[in-house]
Amino acid sequence: HAGPLGLTIESFGFIPFCYNLMDNRALLQESIELKTEWFIETAKYAIDLGADFVIMGDDLGFKNHGYLSPNDFRELGLPYYRRIVDAIPVPVFWHSEGYVRDYLPLAIEAGIRGIHGIEGTAGMNMGEIKREFGKDLVLMGNVDGNQVLCQPDLERVRREVDRSLKEGMEGGGYFLSVAGSVHEAVLTEALIEMCRYSQEAGRYR
Repeated sequence: HAGPLGLTIESFGFIPFCYNLMDNRALLQESIELKTEWFIETAKYAIDLGADFVIMGDDLGFKNHGYLSPNDFRELGLPYYRRIVDAIPVPVFWHSEGYVRDYLPLAIEAGIRGIHGIEGTAGMNMGEIKREFGKDLVLMGNVDGNQVLCQPDLERVRREVDRSLKEGMEGGGYFLSVAGSVHEAVLTEALIEMCRYSQEAGRYR
């Protein structure tokens, strides 16, 4: 479900959020605090229903850079992520599209167990992320859902699956999936082929 920073950005609007970073940071922190508690209670309800892990959707990345400086993320993200992790008795994964590489050491520090997205077209190089963070984070995603899965060339889909598996599988700890969401432009036959072929090509020998 949506996380505390993303919900705060959405509720303020991005430009007012940026102004308040400079002018009224205490107001942002109050909002993040309330949404953190809301997320914890929502996640606990999901766990009561049988969830084995929780994915916190906090989109914080543009193409090639994040919404916040790492220092701002340390203040406005890390302590609240840590509170969520400490309050929830199952692993917490973080979903974000866009470029969030600079935040990953802080997410690990907060106790986040996995990252979903790893959007290659936004500058998130799967091979580099795996080498640098693969021992600390379960990696999910990386298949291009904005171009490759929006066209009918199934061979191209298979090549994309092969690339993602090659960069993510070594040593374990990788779930192949779409880098973002399965939106209305994704072709059903391409998505089905991604799933089918990943079962064939993604087996450990």
